Amino acid sequence: MKNTIQKLTLILVVSFTFLVGCTEFFDKIDDFNVGVTNTIFEQSAVIELQDYFGDQQNIIDTNLKVEFSGADADKLVNEAGEFTISETDGFIQLNVNPNKSTGVKELNFDVTISGGDYTTTTYPVTLTDTVSHIKLPLVDDSKIYKGTNTASKTVSLTNNTTTIATTTKTSLTNSLTTSSVTIKTGTQFKDASDNVLTGSNVNIEVTNTDPLSEVLPPTSILTFKDSNDAEITGKEATFVTGNTNIKMDVNSTAVKKFTNAIDVAIEIPSDATNPNTGNQVQLGDTFPVYTNEEESFNWTYHGLGTVTAGNTADTFNISFETTHLSNYTVVNFKDTNCSNNTYNITANNLPDNYSATFEIILRTVYEGSFNIFPGDRYYYAFEIKIVNGKVVSVDTPRQSFPSNYIKGSKEYDEEVNIHINSLGGSEEDWTTTIFDTSYIDDIKSLLASGNDVNIVTHTGSIWGKSTYESQLYVTSKGVIYRTNLSSIATFANCELNINLTQDGTDYFNIGNLKNIAIDVAANCNNKTFVPDGFPFYVERENGIFSYEGTIKEGKMTLKGFELGKEYNFKTVYKGQSYFHKWTFDSEIFTDKNFEVPQSACDALNI
Repeated sequence: MKNTIQKLTLILVVSFTFLVGCTEFFDKIDDFNVGVTNTIFEQSAVIELQDYFGDQQNIIDTNLKVEFSGADADKLVNEAGEFTISETDGFIQLNVNPNKSTGVKELNFDVTISGGDYTTTTYPVTLTDTVSHIKLPLVDDSKIYKGTNTASKTVSLTNNTTTIATTTKTSLTNSLTTSSVTIKTGTQFKDASDNVLTGSNVNIEVTNTDPLSEVLPPTSILTFKDSNDAEITGKEATFVTGNTNIKMDVNSTAVKKFTNAIDVAIEIPSDATNPNTGNQVQLGDTFPVYTNEEESFNWTYHGLGTVTAGNTADTFNISFETTHLSNYTVVNFKDTNCSNNTYNITANNLPDNYSATFEIILRTVYEGSFNIFPGDRYYYAFEIKIVNGKVVSVDTPRQSFPSNYIKGSKEYDEEVNIHINSLGGSEEDWTTTIFDTSYIDDIKSLLASGNDVNIVTHTGSIWGKSTYESQLYVTSKGVIYRTNLSSIATFANCELNINLTQDGTDYFNIGNLKNIAIDVAANCNNKTFVPDGFPFYVERENGIFSYEGTIKEGKMTLKGFELGKEYNFKTVYKGQSYFHKWTFDSEIFTDKNFEVPQSACDALNI
């Protein structure tokens, strides 16, 4: 039988008669067949879901739910023309309904991802003529160190007044420190308008979040004001006590003020450093206390807290009074040498046709008696993009959780929503400098050590001996090319310098990576069709598939592949994955008759 040449449009094509007569999508595009060459979908996209902690297999193993909303959500369909859009192995394939949007336009919608232990997160997404691959991070809530404990108490009132002194104190369960609030005898409670609240009970809730908690916002996006109400600038802020949140209500009306000041005590280790003196803390020392209101990014000076004895010899308390309720913390400020840190990336003598993207990743791990951060943490510091042998950009993907993220990424709009959803605020609130200084110091220390891994040991703390180690990785498409930058990188004058081709050495093995121009057609039931609109995935060394692009009319360029090495490729149709293996022996690859699994032929009704 003579083969017929056909084009497969995003794994499906509708008949020409149906396309002309169709005015709306209903449950799906009806009467799919592969008998014409009309391209149905002019605009398509792939959303890639990434595990924040680097456990991509957990994304694959989790049953994730996907929901779309917003202005252009009704224009989206899956690769089968159906309105039900799902996730497969961490990827979401989208197409635009041609009956509601023709050509390639800017489309805006929200996507909400939920499932397993991942924090339910809503991201704004914008598709344009240049944006069709979107990476969204998912945070596994079970892996987040919260460092939070809450204590509650109900106290009886007589004539709206306390008759005994009462203390509400958090415990050390799930937290390394405690906070306590003491209400004096004869205290009455007021609302925001200064009215005394009437009732027979007052409900008290105190929440302590210790300074090592990963739910604290990065200080780089917060504003602090001194005792003169002037914004503090040019200094790096770090939490000394985390956050103490105090809430009270009488008959469900929030308490905001008191007739008597209440006493607050926040625990600190006895070997802590006084930010005012720079010396180990002593009884009677004073610490600056800052306060803010719920969902605010502005912290104002409250007053001085005095160091008092703690419950044990290893602890002190920072004690102070307040006549209003809000959040309280102690912050340490230190001068910074740089208001901004920048990059200088050198990559000489690269082939003119070489293009690749490399990620610079900081790995950290903390080991201590409390095992606060089990396992590795990965911070994506920045990406180096090389096009035609030249460094064209250095992007800084915004790492938005726990507190190590940077301004300037194309992915800023998506990743910032983790904080917006969990802590409130708007995009404008979540801005910072080029580098987040919380891990710039790690990079500086690592480069100064000259070692692959920099290990810092702490002793004498109430939490016992602890070690903190850091390491830099250079990766691309799941492949680790280097685990140390000390010999090719320096940090000086507020600038990180990396020489990728120092002394002519091919540090990233980039000479072995080629761009492969492919031109393919497939055989299915003795019919040959040209793939058009397939999202294409390849299995990398870590066993995880990466998105490589979308094949058009049987052609595309695969970037960063080795010659003579077998690769496992994948396409997805309605949640089912189909695989094919190719080995490239040159930078031009042609296969006009590769076999398609029978199950795929059946699904496509070829």
